[in-house]
Amino acid sequence: MSDPPIPPPIPPPGESTPAPYTPAPPPYGAGPPPGYGAGPPPGYGAGPPPGYGAGPPPGYGAPGPAAYQPMPPATRGSNGLAVAALVLGILTFVCLGPIGAILAIVFGALGLKRAKEIGDGQGMSIAGIVLGSVGMVGSIIAIILLVTLGATATHNLNNFGGEADPSTFTIATGACGVDLLGTATFSGTIKNTTSSSKNFSIKAEFRNQQTGAVIDTSSDLVSDIAPGDTAQWRVTSLGNQAGSAVRCQVLEVDNFFN
Repeated sequence: MSDPPIPPPIPPPGESTPAPYTPAPPPYGAGPPPGYGAGPPPGYGAGPPPGYGAGPPPGYGAPGPAAYQPMPPATRGSNGLAVAALVLGILTFVCLGPIGAILAIVFGALGLKRAKEIGDGQGMSIAGIVLGSVGMVGSIIAIILLVTLGATATHNLNNFGGEADPSTFTIATGACGVDLLGTATFSGTIKNTTSSSKNFSIKAEFRNQQTGAVIDTSSDLVSDIAPGDTAQWRVTSLGNQAGSAVRCQVLEVDNFFN
């Protein structure tokens, strides 16, 4: 037989007995409070987190064999000989002339040899050789033309006023003396031996016969001498001592606008 239940204690006078705690009911239609009657919290009793116990991440661990990387191509050296040949070939036509042409050909040949070794500069080398060759031929032609034109110009200048060709005339000397008035006279003849009309200037010199000192130099112009004809010329000098002895000499015969 069980003991009778013990009655609750009687509160002191003036105090009431607290009511037992009763939780407030949830709103109408609402579910149970969060966590109430739910399963264990996430992770509780679950398997290990991702990565726990797994293998190493990608790339972690011993590296595999390296992939084959091709060697970069070797850097080609510059062909300075080819550049020099091209520059010299151009300067041949600007200021260097045949000297530049020779140098362009030489450097071009050396540049071609260098191009076979490094694979660069073949075009510039060939261009330098071509320009040098053309410049050399042009220089030779220019020199020939200059010599020809120079000879022609010299001939034309001689015909204009230079010394006459001895084959174009025949000259003879005559009297030479000083008259009573002190005028020295030297005369003679000249023959045109060409097939065209000629003008000649006869230059003569007067010297003192005793001392040999030059007294005077003078000229006489004989113009329009027909082919094969002979003309008279006369050279005079004033201011000499009357009756003095002089020596006369033809210094040269010049053309005059022939």
